Amino acid sequence: MAVPQQTSQRAEYERLCKEAVKEFRWRFDNQSPTVGVYAPGRVNLIGEHTDYNGGFVLPMALHLVTVILGRPSPSGSRNCRLITAASTGETGYHEFPVPQFPKDEPWEVETEGPFWATYLKGVVALMNRSGSIPPFDAIIATSVPLGGGLSSSAALEAATCRFIESERSTDMPRVRCGIMDQFVSLMGSEKNALFIDCRSHEVQQVPMKEPELVVLIANSNYRHSLGEGVDKEYEKRRQTCEAVAKKLGRDMLRDLTLEDLEGHWEGCSGASGVLPSRHVVTEIQRTSDAVRALTDGDYLKFGQLMTASHKSLRDDYEVSCGELDKLVNLALDGEGVLGSRMTGGGFGGCTVTLLKRSAMQSTIARIQESYESRNGEKATFYIATPCGGAGDIPQKLVVGKKGRGVTVDIGKKKKEMNEVDYIPEGIDSKTMIRIGNEEPFECKAEDLIEEKELGRGAYGSVYQMRHSKTDTIMAVKRIRATIDSNERRRLLMDLRVSMRCLDCPYTVTFFGALFKDGDVWICMELMDMSLHDLYKLVYEKLHLTIPEWGRWENGRSYVKPSNILINRAGQVKLCDFGIAGELVNSFCQTDIGCKPYLAPERINPMVLGAKYDQRSDVWSYGITLYELAVGQFPYPVWKNMFEQLKSVVDGEAPRVPANLSLSPEFTDYLHLCLTKDVETRPGFQELLNHAFIRMMEEEVREVKTWYADIVARNKQLPDL
Repeated sequence: MAVPQQTSQRAEYERLCKEAVKEFRWRFDNQSPTVGVYAPGRVNLIGEHTDYNGGFVLPMALHLVTVILGRPSPSGSRNCRLITAASTGETGYHEFPVPQFPKDEPWEVETEGPFWATYLKGVVALMNRSGSIPPFDAIIATSVPLGGGLSSSAALEAATCRFIESERSTDMPRVRCGIMDQFVSLMGSEKNALFIDCRSHEVQQVPMKEPELVVLIANSNYRHSLGEGVDKEYEKRRQTCEAVAKKLGRDMLRDLTLEDLEGHWEGCSGASGVLPSRHVVTEIQRTSDAVRALTDGDYLKFGQLMTASHKSLRDDYEVSCGELDKLVNLALDGEGVLGSRMTGGGFGGCTVTLLKRSAMQSTIARIQESYESRNGEKATFYIATPCGGAGDIPQKLVVGKKGRGVTVDIGKKKKEMNEVDYIPEGIDSKTMIRIGNEEPFECKAEDLIEEKELGRGAYGSVYQMRHSKTDTIMAVKRIRATIDSNERRRLLMDLRVSMRCLDCPYTVTFFGALFKDGDVWICMELMDMSLHDLYKLVYEKLHLTIPEWGRWENGRSYVKPSNILINRAGQVKLCDFGIAGELVNSFCQTDIGCKPYLAPERINPMVLGAKYDQRSDVWSYGITLYELAVGQFPYPVWKNMFEQLKSVVDGEAPRVPANLSLSPEFTDYLHLCLTKDVETRPGFQELLNHAFIRMMEEEVREVKTWYADIVARNKQLPDL
């Protein structure tokens, strides 16, 4: 069982910066950020749901951090533009005007957009009341688990405060909370936990100095979201606490003792607050006792208080859940564990455990063997050491390094590609387009008028657009700004192949590419329809034209009917190119592809390890030929991945139905493509020498007339 490695804040923000700088350049016209900050998450050792009751808390800042990199928006821009890196698990793009409210007047932040943007907008709005904040472009990356009870939202708020160089505040989340999370994220102290009086804001540093003890965080991977549903339960408990304090004539529960509550038990019941109030009052006392025990070196007592805190949160405050209870019980069911409890708001998230260093490996192994969340997830672990608060990232990390440029020819025009970052440096908000032998013309994103949507895919949508100044009609593939780094790499390899294959008659002609609001627009030749759409309406044996693809050696396509296009000129072309054939050895060893068309060795890598070559694409090609020849997909509809695994990997290879009259040459050709053993499956060069290909080369197929006849006879076809 692998033990989690202890790491530092610097290592975390350096790692996140490498990803975020690349992403920032990609989204914002290849410009580098100029400002970078980080703010840590936190773990609360004890003192849960006491901060908004004026009580005590004992948190410490973590090595896990949220990073914001950014720069002022371009001149003339009125909006802030935000993106999240893939590390957040919530990739997205959001644009909004800088919120501004009169000072000392009520205000409410617009919550439209992704949930993470609301926290940032709240901070900006609050800080903009006392001064003018210009619009900015920024990217957010984080290693703090979202919804894990380690204050990912507070880390974002603290990082935002640091980013715009102003004071912190606690009014920005949609859920009302106390000061603890933002406080410790900004003011964390290396090697010390912080004992915070949440009423007076007095802080005492409490050293965490015992080298033989470890603070272990276990993430249940059952995620809460205080901003989506659970906040109602959270707010209800806060209101209960306020009602009980008011009922007993106090400002906060901090001013009550357990004896006060017991003396007015009936009154508390009337306010529906017996058990929640008891938790708060006893938790405040436990936290005070825990600090005393920690200061005295009585770690056994400290651990006992942690465990008592969990029981109170579970039974009185009722914010635990089955996953958290199981993690605590499994941790305590072994030698060397002093105490364990849930941490954070509850309803999921993390536990924190104090244990001997010698017991850490066995404790993790015990939990991993027996724990699984309701959604089938295992726990993940972090070793927590007290770290400092929010800070600035060194400028050399913020600016980053640009990779070595590679020139790619596009006729007389050249584009710059970046080998390290895969950033197309020559692409901006406009491009030069040449169609056939016509004179090239400048094309800007704002000059393209959307006429209709042609289709949607995993990375964006394709539209029919008209260039307003020349009336040129083209297909524009708009790749959304939310794709992660792997998807982006695939897109740019697609772009590179397109630029290199302008003279190939079997590929859709690439006109140019440009940026628009962080998205990439790829302008292409407009074809009439895909074979997938055509065969949904009309069944004909168009498979005779498909083997022409085997002559194209510069690249590889996602071989499926929806990526084979046809037009009224009788041209059959490929689109959605993947990785160039010349890069097979280095890039084709990935798991890119549409799962219904994946070869057996792609679904079950144990066959050939994690690698594959273009023979896997021969299988996809064979599945496509089968569809076009037989008129249906060769496998039944799968309900899940396991059914696919069983039918493709363990089942028989598809075979042409006996009652279907197809030439023996084609049948043999198809069956060779669908050879299950990749070692004996032929490659494309071998297939070009097959008898079926030689036979087809001797015949003339007039696809133009055939297609025109279908259009004329079939009224179901769209207006072409």
